[in-house]
Amino acid sequence: APLQDPLKVGEKYQDIIKRVVFERWQYVIEYYTATKDQYKIGESKQGFEIKLDTQLRKYEHLSIEIAEKTRKDLATWTHSGIFRKDNTKWYVQGDYKTAWFFKKSDLVKYYNENTPKTCESYGTVRKFYLDIAIADKLAKRKIDL
Repeated sequence: APLQDPLKVGEKYQDIIKRVVFERWQYVIEYYTATKDQYKIGESKQGFEIKLDTQLRKYEHLSIEIAEKTRKDLATWTHSGIFRKDNTKWYVQGDYKTAWFFKKSDLVKYYNENTPKTCESYGTVRKFYLDIAIADKLAKRKIDL
């Protein structure tokens, strides 16, 4: 089977979360579709950032993004994920079985207080790992999809 476009897979996951949030809480999440809006404002009008984490079952942890580069050969990292300066208040991460709803500020506080070891993927993403047991305590909501 051909590899799926990660962007499309991520958008499909955002749609699942949007539907579940509406069904459970009658709350509408409106995603920005224009790239410039996503950069200037955030991922959604209501301050939700949604991340699909396909490896979480395999490793029993969430991969929380903190910085990125557009290319490996660039020297400087740009704040991203929980450190991106935008309107994000809620950071929702999970897979097709479970989603954890974090206040972004709680993840930042956890990072600052615990200074977890960071690692890089593909030379363009910097992240830290959050054990599922800690995610369960830190999340404001955990829902089964």
